[in-house]
Amino acid sequence: MREASTTAAAIGPTRTDVRLPEQAMPAEIVPLVHAVNQALDRLEAGFRAQRDFTADMAHELRTPLAIMRARVDALEPGPVRDALRTDLVNMTRTVNQVLDIAELESFIVASDARADLARGLRRGRGLHGAACRRHVQDHRADRRRADRSGCTAMPRRCSAPCAT
Repeated sequence: MREASTTAAAIGPTRTDVRLPEQAMPAEIVPLVHAVNQALDRLEAGFRAQRDFTADMAHELRTPLAIMRARVDALEPGPVRDALRTDLVNMTRTVNQVLDIAELESFIVASDARADLARGLRRGRGLHGAACRRHVQDHRADRRRADRSGCTAMPRRCSAPCAT
């Protein structure tokens, strides 16, 4: 029972794969543990479906936004065109943020994983840090060009040591 309690305490939004152990449980408790595990299976499936829907929805919105951007760019210059462009930029940013969130939600770091903070700090400083920031800006520019053209290919990855 204590092992099951400890295991249950580890279950959370980022650890939906954890299940309570059914072996070595008293016979009268096994049906309850089994029912809880089945409920956790349904919750995990629901979380997965929600993440998948969010990612698919955001990805599918990119093409209509690119088409709208092309049509707005074809309008005569003026305040209406500028206002529509601003709206499209904001909508595109929101869609990209939803895609980023969907990717982050599916990114799980093991509880025993270690991060090399010193290496991360070295990367963010000095000339290499400036080079990394320049590469990130280049990647963002590639993505903007791809968005405007309606291309769905991922932007190129740099070969610099920053590995952005």
